[in-house]
Amino acid sequence: MLKVVSLKDDLVSQLRAREHRGEELEAGVREIIQHVREQGDAGVLAATKKFDHADLTAEQLQVTEAEIEEAYQKLSPELLESLRLAR
Repeated sequence: MLKVVSLKDDLVSQLRAREHRGEELEAGVREIIQHVREQGDAGVLAATKKFDHADLTAEQLQVTEAEIEEAYQKLSPELLESLRLAR
C-alpha cells in the first residue's frame, strides 16, 4: 500500500521550523548586541574571537579618519542616503 503524504502539512511543518530557527537566531543576535553595549570593545573582541576565530586587540579595532573617508567614497549615493536616513 502506498503512503499518502500531505504536502500542505509538510510545508507548514517546514515553515514552523524556519520560524523557530529565526527566533533562535534573533535571540542570539540580541544577546551579542547587549554584551557589546555592556562590555564595549571587550564585547566586540569576544564576539570576534568566538565567531570569526580571530584573536584581536582593542588597538586593531581602531579605524583612522583616512580609512573612514575611503570607505565613504566607496559607497553609492543611494546607500549613503539610506544610511543617513536610518541614523
